[in-house]
Amino acid sequence: MRVRGSFITAFLVILLWYATLSIRPLLVWPTVKPVWVFALALFSFIYMIYAIYTSVVMIFVLPVAILEKRGGFLAIQRSVQLSRDYWLRNFGIIMFLMLPPAVMYSIAISTLDVSLGLPEYLIKCFLELLGCLLSPLLAAVTIMLYYDLRSKKEMYNFRSLEADLMT
Repeated sequence: MRVRGSFITAFLVILLWYATLSIRPLLVWPTVKPVWVFALALFSFIYMIYAIYTSVVMIFVLPVAILEKRGGFLAIQRSVQLSRDYWLRNFGIIMFLMLPPAVMYSIAISTLDVSLGLPEYLIKCFLELLGCLLSPLLAAVTIMLYYDLRSKKEMYNFRSLEADLMT
């Protein structure tokens, strides 16, 4: 039963991630009137705000599913509950964590491509390796944020953690 719930949770997280982050705005053709271009730009901006908000709210779905053994919509509800009243703080921490890799990525792609003249596949391999080295840091910070929010909202302490680990 737990395995099925975990698969459902993983599917929902991937589906929500795809729905909030991977949809690209439509291409604008030259024959489109400026009003529609403005409407598309406004829609894209509103959608970007929604995607950022949803990403920060849903960041605790996987820690909740793994650590609290909740699956599916229960993990999503719990993630929303944990991030309530702390959205701006979580957003700041995540942006502070993601800004240096983004800057490193931009610098690496511009310098490796222009100055060294490396082939594109080597640049992509280097950037993927950089992402693989930095992704555990994001997971660790997410787990620490999860335990921090639990301690603030539920008086979760070392004794509670010990009891959870013993069961």
